[in-house]
Amino acid sequence: MDVLAGAIQGLQDMLSDAAVASGLSSWGVVLCSLLAVLVSAVFAEWLWTRLRYDMHKIPMAPNSVPVLGHLLLYWMHKDFTQWFLKFHDATKEPVLRVSIPHMRFIIVSDPAITQSILARTGPDNVPRKQPEYSVFDKATGLHGHHSILTEQNEEMWVAVRKALSPAYTPAANRENYTAALKAYGDVGRRISAAISKQQQMQRKAPAAAAAAADADVVRARDQDQGVVAQVTCAAAADVQVDHHLLAAAIQTQVEGLFGMDPSCGIDYLQAAADIETAIGIVHHHPAQPWLALAHGLAPWATPGGRQLRGARLRLANEVYEPIMRHVESCEGPSDLSLTACLRRLVDPHTGKPPCRERLLAEVGNQIMAPETAAHTISWILYCIATHPEAEAQLLAELKAAGLPCNGDLDAALAVLSQSFDALKGLPFLEAIINEAMRLYPAGASASPRLTERPTKIGPYLVPPGVTVFPSLFVVNNYSGSWGPDAREFKPQRWQNPEVAIDPVSGAPRFLPFSSGPKNCIGLALGQVVVRSAVAMLLSTFTFRPAARMGDHAEVMARSMLALTLKVEGGMWLAASPRTA
Repeated sequence: MDVLAGAIQGLQDMLSDAAVASGLSSWGVVLCSLLAVLVSAVFAEWLWTRLRYDMHKIPMAPNSVPVLGHLLLYWMHKDFTQWFLKFHDATKEPVLRVSIPHMRFIIVSDPAITQSILARTGPDNVPRKQPEYSVFDKATGLHGHHSILTEQNEEMWVAVRKALSPAYTPAANRENYTAALKAYGDVGRRISAAISKQQQMQRKAPAAAAAAADADVVRARDQDQGVVAQVTCAAAADVQVDHHLLAAAIQTQVEGLFGMDPSCGIDYLQAAADIETAIGIVHHHPAQPWLALAHGLAPWATPGGRQLRGARLRLANEVYEPIMRHVESCEGPSDLSLTACLRRLVDPHTGKPPCRERLLAEVGNQIMAPETAAHTISWILYCIATHPEAEAQLLAELKAAGLPCNGDLDAALAVLSQSFDALKGLPFLEAIINEAMRLYPAGASASPRLTERPTKIGPYLVPPGVTVFPSLFVVNNYSGSWGPDAREFKPQRWQNPEVAIDPVSGAPRFLPFSSGPKNCIGLALGQVVVRSAVAMLLSTFTFRPAARMGDHAEVMARSMLALTLKVEGGMWLAASPRTA
């Protein structure tokens, strides 16, 4: 410390002597002295951090440029987790430092280190990084209140988690399964209607259909349904499956978990479109704070600001408010619905129910949260659509389990409705779902963390104020853990019962839904819904990538991380009737 103090004092004396020697006025000397103090403080902080902590020992990620570091990659790329994976695969380093001028940032690929970060509680907890999450408060309400997703106060987070948990117990999941089947059955009916429309067009224009060289020659767009009927020789309709699946997920929350009547009047397709718009815009705000400022102060001034404002207003007035009125109308509920759970919620700091705006934020989060299920199913269908050999094996397994797999939607729903989670334990179905979730985890970012005290990240001691990014996408796809075929779709790898465990550290390397005490509260229900929805849709339809999607490289180039991993412009698949 004496050496450090001496170096700083020497620097100050040198700058002061230079000012006097140059003949500056007394004010000039004062300003130079202040500059000397400022420079000394910056130098002292840099030197102290270097002596006490290990930030400088963490390897720097490749492709850093002078001054800007990796800032341009952070700003310009829709899915920076793909770059993080490239960094780790190129260096084989479990922890890397990313150079961003206005923040200290490290990324992690090692399963054991990731698990230690996500699982910490109490004094060793590494909390979620607020700026990366709080932007989504703008998507879940108009008042800026936190929900369980963004809550920074640990006591309040625990209170909300405890209050909501009964709605996701096994008993509650069984009650909500019927609503989920109905919602995803509605997706199947909308797809069937689009195919019927295409068949009618074929009969009206057989010559055009016969002459069509590809799926884009004759097209009729139905904006409300999000479906494009195509005139082709094969009866197929382009369907934006992620949009319809998100509408079904919202419908499940409203009619199942909140227990509202199907005649409640909420337009689920419009709600899905507004959530997609809102999240698609606000996810840029942490990296581009000037955009957040413009959207907040002058929303009418930019197209994005106008779209965000319109989406938020519709969600608030046409979705969140009707649900909130339903919650308020239920007196003394004691059931397992989300309505009852929110009515029982008590603020641990006041001993009273939270304010109405705080409850509205929870309502908004419960409507937005099913994005993970919708995009998980979308990526699973994409993997099946691009791997016909896996589809054939899966169909054989589903037929053996009693699914008709003949294009009859009602028959498939009848089989699935006979028992809760009837498909649990089908090995190849589980293998396909796991492999798709490994390659494309919907919650790919996990949760960025922010150190609040000196913290060990693997072998390195890092100071307070460091963003730690344990990306699930990186952990699930890191070649250093999964081998050289990590980015290949290989369901057969799941024949090994130990495949989800890292062979070196023994830590989980398959983390599709995060880990630790703040993992997904709806995990159990989500797993049942994913299995049933995939089986029902495959029993009824054949899916192939729509021509507009391009090849796999083009799909990955358009993938984006906006709360969940998705494809910019939507996941479009060509659906045709399944034949026996």
